[in-house]
Amino acid sequence: MRPALPGDYDWAFELVRAALGEYVARTWGWDEALQQQLFAEEFERLPGQIIQVQDQDVGVLVVEERSDELYLRRLLLLPENQNRGLGSDIVRTLLKRAADTRRPLSLHVLKANPRAAALYEREGLRVVSADQIRVLMRTRD
Repeated sequence: MRPALPGDYDWAFELVRAALGEYVARTWGWDEALQQQLFAEEFERLPGQIIQVQDQDVGVLVVEERSDELYLRRLLLLPENQNRGLGSDIVRTLLKRAADTRRPLSLHVLKANPRAAALYEREGLRVVSADQIRVLMRTRD
């Protein structure tokens, strides 16, 4: 892991398109201008970390340290780096960090992305609530 820097912006946005674009398009439709705006706001507020494998950038991790929970805002991997255990390893590290600080790990996942929901469920997160678009998952209340 390394801190995300301003120079990572374009690469990180393309990662969003590659990893989430299909699910965003299914849920709301892909509006390029809106997606750019939303991403710019989030990247400025919470740039997160760049996940690297053998010095190659392969993903983005954004975690919010809240007083009552550890909130996983974003875990994205390039499609060619998915299904290799890297996401599971990162989630397990976050679960340990949450447990060590006696906070739950929480996240939202799009209903249109059942593969991500299955990953989080395999690692012990459970559905707490859902609306038409997203599911809230958490380790404990």
